[in-house]
Amino acid sequence: EKYRMRFWAALRICLVFWVLVEVAVWTDLFSNSSTLEDPYESILDEVQEPTEEISQDHEPTTEPVETPQEPTGTTEQPVPESRETPREPLGKLPEPTGAPKQPVPESRETPREPLGKLPEPTGAPKQPVPESRETPQEPLGKLPEPTGAPKQPVPEPRETPQEPLGKLPEPTGAPEQPVPEPTPQEPLGELEPAGTTEQPIPREPTREERIETLIELARSKINSEGIVALTIINNGFVEMTQSWFCNVAYMGLSPHVLIIASDDESYKALSNNSHGFTIGYFPTSNAYQGTLTFGTNEYINWLKFRTELLVKLLENDIGFLLFETDALWVVDAINATSTYTSQLSVYMDNNVDISKISSIGFGFIKAKATAKTKALFKDTHERYLVEGGMEQKIFARFLGRWPRDSFTVFAPESYICGLWYKDAAVRKKSTNPVVINNNWHPVTGVAAKTERAKKWRHWFLDDKGQCLSKEETEHRLKTFAVVPE
Repeated sequence: EKYRMRFWAALRICLVFWVLVEVAVWTDLFSNSSTLEDPYESILDEVQEPTEEISQDHEPTTEPVETPQEPTGTTEQPVPESRETPREPLGKLPEPTGAPKQPVPESRETPREPLGKLPEPTGAPKQPVPESRETPQEPLGKLPEPTGAPKQPVPEPRETPQEPLGKLPEPTGAPEQPVPEPTPQEPLGELEPAGTTEQPIPREPTREERIETLIELARSKINSEGIVALTIINNGFVEMTQSWFCNVAYMGLSPHVLIIASDDESYKALSNNSHGFTIGYFPTSNAYQGTLTFGTNEYINWLKFRTELLVKLLENDIGFLLFETDALWVVDAINATSTYTSQLSVYMDNNVDISKISSIGFGFIKAKATAKTKALFKDTHERYLVEGGMEQKIFARFLGRWPRDSFTVFAPESYICGLWYKDAAVRKKSTNPVVINNNWHPVTGVAAKTERAKKWRHWFLDDKGQCLSKEETEHRLKTFAVVPE
């Protein structure tokens, strides 16, 4: 395309130059050399600069035409023979008066035959007319070749037949590579700006969805009885729970245990435990984090979620063994309680009089999913939401309406309350301990319970927060009843 444009530019300039030269020559022939100015020089001056500019880009194919010399003297120039060619008579130009008058050449308006060769001016050597004016022009598709340079063929890619568009033209000398056919693409949908792809923000689960997740976790942990060992903790109970992990680490009961964390801190601290315990997650208010004091509003409100979850489990036909991790498990309590086949088994919080239903403790309960247990825990939860206080008292009140033979009480010598730590008589009666619950006044709160557990060597973390060795753990479980000095 570049060569084609240059060719057309050069051709236009050559045509203009040829017309100007012809006009100048014929004007000179009709003018008197003694009185008229030669218009040829002024015309050449006008076209001289463009001609020089063109010559820089393209060398002329012929020698430049020399400007005819102005004839000397005042003798009137004879009319050349070429005027005898049939044409309209031009007559003579009138003699100019005063300043020489420039005639308008009629040749621009009058059709004439080809001029042929230019006449030679008198007194000047005959200049040959370049033959390039008479030679036929090359086709416009090719550029004129510069004189002295080897003629380069102009490629004509537009005239060659094009290959089908389905294939790309192969480069010369390279083996032909087949163009793979396009495979159908899946719909792309809406395009995202490059570098600004926005990831969708996960939707926060609703409260009902979180409870449903916990129910499915519990279902995956039930044993052959349809029971899952369950407890709920917050970040104030993390260290106590880690000590309990080490307490039962060699009993093989982790497949049937579910620990539910009620805040981010406790969930992150316990999720990566090395004992295989499953940690559920149900976030609660920040007001229910840290060490909760027994009997305070925060403690009571936090426990309301526990009674709600127990109701949901029973409604989904999942039984549970509710426990707390401040207790000492001397043996596998899940296996030990399997001998209690009643629909409901509870333990006495005074370890003395099992006839007093008001003394039932809520920290260790085994319940199977029956119609009566479902109604019992539902009534307890609904009343607890209204009254508050201690859920175990509300629970004991509803349980007192049951026939005495419709539930069982764990043997007080095996499932023991916190009186064991302060009453030697209780320790003496505890002949076959399974669980010792670290509760009972005046010891309340995590710090006091931790101190008492360490004093009695019922603590299973070393100074670095790691579990004790297996030998040391088994030794402490065998000597759990040794009174500290």
